Amino acid sequence: MGSRAKRVSTRVEPVAPMPRTRLSRRIAGILCGSLLATALAAGAADAGSDDGWEIGAEIYLWAPWIDIETATGGNIEITLDDILKDLDMLFMANVGVRHGRWSLLSDFVYFEIDQGDNTPLLPGITLSDLTLEAWIVTPQVRYAAYETDDLRVELLAGARYLWLEVQLDLDFRALLPPGGPILAKRTVSDSASNWDGIVGVAGQWDFTDKWYASGYLDVGTGDSDYTWQALASVAYRFKRLDAVVGYRYLDWEFDSDSPIKDMNVHGPFFGAKFLF
Repeated sequence: MGSRAKRVSTRVEPVAPMPRTRLSRRIAGILCGSLLATALAAGAADAGSDDGWEIGAEIYLWAPWIDIETATGGNIEITLDDILKDLDMLFMANVGVRHGRWSLLSDFVYFEIDQGDNTPLLPGITLSDLTLEAWIVTPQVRYAAYETDDLRVELLAGARYLWLEVQLDLDFRALLPPGGPILAKRTVSDSASNWDGIVGVAGQWDFTDKWYASGYLDVGTGDSDYTWQALASVAYRFKRLDAVVGYRYLDWEFDSDSPIKDMNVHGPFFGAKFLF
C-alpha cells in the first residue's frame, strides 16, 4: 500500500492497541497544511479589492458502501446497512477559493467503522471483526479551460493522500462440519499512508437560474498502483446556500506487498454549499 506501509503483523490475541502518535502527527500536519493553504488564499481574497474573489465551503453527509479485496483473494463488503449500524464517525467537507479562471481547494473525508459480523472469507476462515479507519485528503488547483454564462469546464492537478488503518480478526475453523469449532484466532493488521498525484477534469452546467449539475473525474498514481475518483451531482440555489445531492466513487489498487489488493468507497451524498 505504498512505500511507507508497515509490514503486516500476525499474532495471537489479545492484541495491543497500535501506536498512532507518529501517524496522528503526520495526518494533523497534512490537514493543517491543506487548511493553511486555503486560508492564505482566502485571506488574499479578503485583502484584495477585486470583487471576482469567491470563497466557498461544502459540508456533506455521505452514505457509502465499502468493498475490499484482500491479497489472499477474500472479499469484504461493508453495505449501507452495515455503515448505519457500525459507523463510529464520518466526516466529509470541501473548502476553497476562486478568482477568475483559477481555483484552489481541499477535499476532506474521514470515516471509522467497527464491524463485528462473522463474514466467511475462505473455506475455514471467518472474519469475526473488522476495524477500518481512514483519512482522505485531496488538495488541488483548477483552471477553467472553457467558460460561458452557463457552463464552466476546469482542468485540475493535485494530490490524494490516504491514511488507512485496518485490523482483521480472523477465526480459523474446522472444515467439517460446516461452521465447526474455532481452532485458532489470529489478528492481521496494517497501517499505511499513500500519496498519489492526480489529474482530472471538473465541470458545472447551470441549466436554469436555480438548478445546476456538476461532474468530476480524476485519475492518479504514486504510492498506489492506481487510483481514480468520479462524482456527479445536482444542486438547487437558495438565498444563502445551495442544496446538493449526488453520487461519489473512489477506488484504489494497491501494490503486491499490501494485505489489501483493492478498495473502493462509493455511495450517495447530500449536503450544503456556502459562498461568502
